Amino acid sequence: MHQEEAQVFSVAVGNLPAHTEVIIKIIYVAELEIENGDIIFRLPAKMTSWQSKKAVETKNQSILRSIGIADEKVEFSFKASIRMPYKITKLFSPTHRLRRKVTDCIAMIELVDNVLIDQDFILSITLNSPNLPRISNETLSLDDNSGTTDTSNNHHSQACMLTFYPRFETLTNSKEQIEIIFIVDVSNSMDGSHVQQAKQLAHLFLTNLKVGDENTYFNVITFGSDNDECFPMSAPTTKENLDKAKHYVLHARVHRGNTDLFAVLQRFSLLRSSLSSKFGRQIILLSDGHIHDLNSILALLKHRPTMRRDRLFTCSIGNVANKHVLKQLANGANGGGLTIVFDSNYRSKWKTKIFNILEQVRQPCVTNISIDWHGCLNKEQKFNTQSPKMIRSLFNGMRLTVYRFIENCHKATLAATIDEQEFVTTVFSSAMTTTRGRILHCLTTRAIIDDYDNGLLDVDESENELIKVQYKRDLIDLSI
Repeated sequence: MHQEEAQVFSVAVGNLPAHTEVIIKIIYVAELEIENGDIIFRLPAKMTSWQSKKAVETKNQSILRSIGIADEKVEFSFKASIRMPYKITKLFSPTHRLRRKVTDCIAMIELVDNVLIDQDFILSITLNSPNLPRISNETLSLDDNSGTTDTSNNHHSQACMLTFYPRFETLTNSKEQIEIIFIVDVSNSMDGSHVQQAKQLAHLFLTNLKVGDENTYFNVITFGSDNDECFPMSAPTTKENLDKAKHYVLHARVHRGNTDLFAVLQRFSLLRSSLSSKFGRQIILLSDGHIHDLNSILALLKHRPTMRRDRLFTCSIGNVANKHVLKQLANGANGGGLTIVFDSNYRSKWKTKIFNILEQVRQPCVTNISIDWHGCLNKEQKFNTQSPKMIRSLFNGMRLTVYRFIENCHKATLAATIDEQEFVTTVFSSAMTTTRGRILHCLTTRAIIDDYDNGLLDVDESENELIKVQYKRDLIDLSI
């Protein structure tokens, strides 16, 4: 089985005698999505047409004639056992008829009839306490049917998962004034398609601002070695102002030398926001992350009292973006922030990401998140730090899942700051969240690898890269 690209796998079976059947068993472990507070399991019916065509046209050998089969009339049966940490209050499929048996925390379901797999299968699960922090533990137990004999020191290894899913009762006042500053990088590093992508993205942000919103003010700044602004000060979102800003973005000069973001932010640091918002300025940076004088920028964000409540959302542009720098900028803002990757290969997801950002600028933010794990470290386990190592900010409805290889961890203390108020809670494990198997071990391993690929392992970029090099061989062994 080979991974061709993100979320697309291919299975090579080989040559088969006539009139034979093949059973393909695929086991995969993944985190389920959360939509509107419900847990969603989705089984896609088929790939998109261009992916299907590409798979059929792929030639694995040239000795025998290959026949591409694209039969869409395939019968589908489904059975599932479900185990949840809290009481299941609702369990249904909006797409298929189910036969089910449900107790408080455990359920068994199956399709009433075998059906044609002509649409995605969706299962929705509602819990009575979905937003409570929870901790799960797993002791490694290998499948006896796998034919694998484990003689390693990790036979009794334990993995732990902590889930934090904040949902605020106090919603943001709809009359709260918001100031949004779009900062667009047009320096020399943003060459060719990258600067065009940044302009298109800025234009899309402006298009999705609500016209005539009396409580939203905005401005657009383009920068390189120098910088220009669309308005002398933030302006209301009237149709005239939005049209002017769109024209300004599309016709902004490019190839403007170095990436001097410090000069732009320093000007904002001289004065507080002119609005009465308790959230400060909402700065949205569109850049490839190749920015000069990062340490001075981080010191400015951290120590200037005029920027104490400002937030920084960094939008990663281009396939060679320096995501490490962009994440440091987002983490460095006292008011919170996020780094969002806008991949040119997945433009269909841009609009959803923009909607999310424009909602988050009006929400309280969870910052300064730290976890005290009450457990014992296995000295022979090389990867015993939590993943992600450095935790991002969280907004309303965002889920944070943290993994760690740690033994006898039956409770964890979570500390954070919400709207300038300290929040501390201790989470305990229970019999329902203590298991044997390897599901959590797979997820913990994947989280560690993902943190090495995309996370922040050290605030210093050189140290961050050095850690990756030092543990590369161990990561390969861990993935196996």
